Parts: sequence; C-alpha cells; structure tokens
Amino acid sequence: MATISLDTYIQIATLIVATATFIIAQAIQRNRDRDVARRGIYEKLELASIELFRFEADHIDLIRPVWEEETPIPPKDSAEYIATLNYVCQILNLFELSIKFRKDGTMPEDVFGSWVAWFFLLVKSPGFPEIWEDARGNYLPMLRNIMDGGIRIVDGESDPAKQEVRFYDYLSYLLKIDIRDQHSGYINTAPIEAFLKTQNRHKTSKSLADTESLVIRWGHDVTLAGELASLFSRNTSVQYISHGELMEGRAIAPNAWAPDLEERLTVEFGKALSHAPMESSNIVTAYYQNQLVGFILLEYETSPAGKYALLSDIVVEKNKRNLNIGEHMIEWTSAALKENHIQSLFAESNIANTIAHRFLEKNGFVTISKVFRKVVSEA
Repeated sequence: MATISLDTYIQIATLIVATATFIIAQAIQRNRDRDVARRGIYEKLELASIELFRFEADHIDLIRPVWEEETPIPPKDSAEYIATLNYVCQILNLFELSIKFRKDGTMPEDVFGSWVAWFFLLVKSPGFPEIWEDARGNYLPMLRNIMDGGIRIVDGESDPAKQEVRFYDYLSYLLKIDIRDQHSGYINTAPIEAFLKTQNRHKTSKSLADTESLVIRWGHDVTLAGELASLFSRNTSVQYISHGELMEGRAIAPNAWAPDLEERLTVEFGKALSHAPMESSNIVTAYYQNQLVGFILLEYETSPAGKYALLSDIVVEKNKRNLNIGEHMIEWTSAALKENHIQSLFAESNIANTIAHRFLEKNGFVTISKVFRKVVSEA
C-alpha cells in the first residue's frame, strides 16, 4: 500500500484552500455584480418615471381626462382616446416592472411602498376605471388583481382615508409584504413626542367650531333661486347634459347649454323652493361652514303604481367634493322619501358621464334602461 508523503498532503491542502478561495471570490463577485445590476435596473426604472412626469408636465390637456372629474374621456374611436390610453399604459408598464423588482428582491419593501402610493393615486383617479377596461388584458394577473381590487375598494368605501388604508392592507396581503405603515394616514408619533418632551411645552387642543358641520335641510327661501342657479352653472359641464336637459330647454344640443340657462334655472328653482315638502318639486340644500355648497332638485310623479321621485339635479361645489357631501345628501333625501312612503327614486345621467354613473351605483342606484333620441325634424 502506497503511502502519501507530507508534501502531497500539503499540496492537496493548498489545492483545497485555493479552490475554496476561488469559489468564495466568485460568489462575492457574483453578489457584487448582482447588486450593481440591481442598482442599475432600479435606477433605470426611476429615470423612466421621471421621464413620465416630464411628459405629464408637457401634455396637460392629454392627461386631464384621467385625473379631472370635469374632463370627459375622449370617444373611443378617436386619436385622442388612443393617446390617453397609451399614456395610462406607460404608467401601468412601470407598475408591472416595480412589482417584478419587488418580488425578485431588486426593490426594497420601503421603496416599493412609495410606488404603492402612485398605484393608489391612479386607482382613485376619475377616468382610470373606464380606461382600465381597455388596458386590463395587456397585463399579468398580479397587476390585474391589484387594479381590480383597488377599484372595488374605492367604489365600496366613501371615506378617502379608509380607502387608502384598505388598499395598502390589500397589497400587503396580496404580495405577502408589510407596507401597511406607509400610507399617508399612518403617523409615527414617537419622534415628535420625544421632541416635545425635551421642549417642556404643554400641548393645546383645538376643537372644531359648530359652524364647520354639514347641515342638510329643505330649501324654502325663494330668494335663494339665483344662488342655486349660479352654483349649478359653475359646477357642471356639458357632460352633465342628459335627455331631461334637452326636453326642458336647459340645453339646445347634447353638447351645448341654452344661452339663457341661469335665467331658466332661477325660475325653475324658485318654483321648487316655494313648494311644501313632497309637493310637485323640492330643493334639498347642503351647507358647510354656513356656506351653500350643494343641492338636490327633486320632482314627483304619480302613476297607477303610486308616487315616485325623480332626482332631477344633484350639484356640489367642486372644491368640496372630497367631503362626501353628495353621499350625505342622497342619504338624507332617501330617508325623507321613505318617511313619506315613496318607494322609488329615479335618476338620469349623460351616457358618457361615467363619474356620475359610479356615484349613483355606489349610492344604491341600479341601471334599468337606456334613453334613445331620434331627431325627426330640424328646428
């Protein structure tokens, strides 16, 4: 049996050490290369988002239908709609990449949480749900689940703060990560409390004044008619026009109000203000901080099936729509109708006014028909 010399043992040991050193060095280099590659990928994603922000700044009119309630979505057979759709798809493409980078570890959880804020901003934008219907099929199941779920959360919850919390909870559940403390409603009070203790200052509290509450009531003052007409005209667009506006002469075409709109409305609202509740027509008013911020015009009809109500108008000041005043007015009106044994409240809306459609559906209305018009002679 051959014996192995000490020199051979030393050579073998040296080879093992050298091999191990090479493997460790390769592993370290691979990790370094991977880290460099990941940083490069993430930096490119950030640069792409910056370019998108620049595009938005340079093309304000193109993006308005997505972000503004009063700007309608362009017709789907138009070049403008295709451009708007492509813009939204560019955002969604970045979202899908950010999800991929989070799942493979390229993007840290806290950084991904800042992207989720962007997800939520798009989900709750007025024009996104309609555009998403056309874009949805282009994306992987994970992004589809995120956007579909986000739209359902926004539609099912009227409180914006609760919408955001539920959306972050949903993504934490879906992606199996914890980003729940990164929504804007989360406040870590420990740093400020520690600071205040060092300052030896007394905390003071400030309560809301009674005038800041929302008051909804029947409108009876006929001198209010002009103010209601003005509120209507400055807070509605041609997208508000439906068959009722055409039938009553408020509008002269599906995309044009009558020149004397405010005068017509002043007369119409004045009559409604003069009626007792449940008589012919009524106005429901909403006051916030003692300022008139919204109203409903109700009209009543009687048929063999009984008396029913028509939601002829619902208008809220644009800068107060985040307070859910419309929802509160519908709730108050529904309770008043129920108390007076009126079973049904009907509403109409421009076929392209998807924002109004979602509002009505969220507040318990169900689509039961479509109204058609044929022009048989020119005026």
